Amino acid sequence: MSMINPSATDTRNPSKVLKRLREKHRAAGQTFPAPVRNKVTVEVLLDDEGHQRLSIPDDEIIRQAIKVQQMATGEVTLACVDASMEFRALAKGLKVFEVPPSPRAAQSTI
Repeated sequence: MSMINPSATDTRNPSKVLKRLREKHRAAGQTFPAPVRNKVTVEVLLDDEGHQRLSIPDDEIIRQAIKVQQMATGEVTLACVDASMEFRALAKGLKVFEVPPSPRAAQSTI
């Protein structure tokens, strides 16, 4: 089974990882969920027909993470880049991971 191993720079750019995942998936004829690394998979889920997004993007992401958690057989972790989303996700019972700022972003705030 082929895995996608994102490099350190790819983790800062999820679209690169997803493009590589799509390319490997198409080439190998694999099905989802696609393995990324040990105990980590990626699965693409589409909104139900007629889905209305919430006006606050963080709330929409949290709502979708809760939906995924209800469907998942394993643990789901929501990656957050800001404290507000992290606190709201924790209040809803989600496990969260704080994504550290890139070195470039950290330098620009000093």
